[in-house]
Amino acid sequence: MTQSPYKNKMAIIVATKDRPEQLRSVLSCIQGQSFTPDQIVVVDGGDRTVAEVAQEFGGLPIDYITVRPPGLTRQKNAGVAAARPEINLVAMVDDDMVFDDGSFAVMMDFWEEAPQDMGGACFNLPDFENTKSWLKSLPQRLFFIDNSQMGRVHRSGFNTPIWNVKDDSLVQWLGGGYTVWRKQVFDHLQFDEWFKGSGLWEDVRFSRQVARDYRLAIVAKATATHVDAPVTPDRQLSLGKTQIVNWMYYVNNDGDLSVLMCLWACIGRTGTNLAKGIVKLDRGLILKGVGNFLGLLSSALGASRSGRGGNTNQALKV
Repeated sequence: MTQSPYKNKMAIIVATKDRPEQLRSVLSCIQGQSFTPDQIVVVDGGDRTVAEVAQEFGGLPIDYITVRPPGLTRQKNAGVAAARPEINLVAMVDDDMVFDDGSFAVMMDFWEEAPQDMGGACFNLPDFENTKSWLKSLPQRLFFIDNSQMGRVHRSGFNTPIWNVKDDSLVQWLGGGYTVWRKQVFDHLQFDEWFKGSGLWEDVRFSRQVARDYRLAIVAKATATHVDAPVTPDRQLSLGKTQIVNWMYYVNNDGDLSVLMCLWACIGRTGTNLAKGIVKLDRGLILKGVGNFLGLLSSALGASRSGRGGNTNQALKV
């Protein structure tokens, strides 16, 4: 293997589950980059259908491990634990990411010059459109979900877009599946394993913890695309519920955020999805709004049970 020109050593962690084609695609993309990482950890939470895919890429420094039961944050933590001692940069990469040619080299160049207080940096996703509308922002501001500023986290916990930037930008949160972290942040932090499944909002929660001691950035010329599978209308119900339950949990466990503002924002999000769904006759949006409402009920019931000695993680601190 050619000697790396970089002083930093990077491990790429890919948490996956029963998606061999996606894993094959992202490994092919990494293989085609001008920069070869020092280690790739494939963390399989499924039935080993991806094990053979990992073996196809013998030219890459792949370590394959399994985690049972599966869970995105559990798998990420296992991947960090498997990083070799010489590694000082850890890239969290979703299996449905596509990286433009040379983007990893651009990212490595950024880290070669990054100050010591830079804790994490995201790849830029230029395919996302950052639309802004004065009329649209009025109800958003009312419910503390205004997205007119880039890369912010409101006191309601709502996070604004971090993609399609024109220049390197400092932000308050980073995405979960296209980010490079300085490995030393994991000396005292790990991903919250309360989050189940795909871990919605886990990236904002972790970013907020890192941002207390480090700066976070988007690297404009390190471009990539997130090829996320479309959500079927039938799955919107569970997605809507998870969106609210996880949102309330993360805000409730962040002392700098406001649970009351979060609750009001969740009500606004619920009403917006229901109203849009009805006006557009969009079954998916209506189901998502109904799921949001169920999430509000679930969070309220969780707080009530906690008050009677139940799960304190679900209690709403007002």
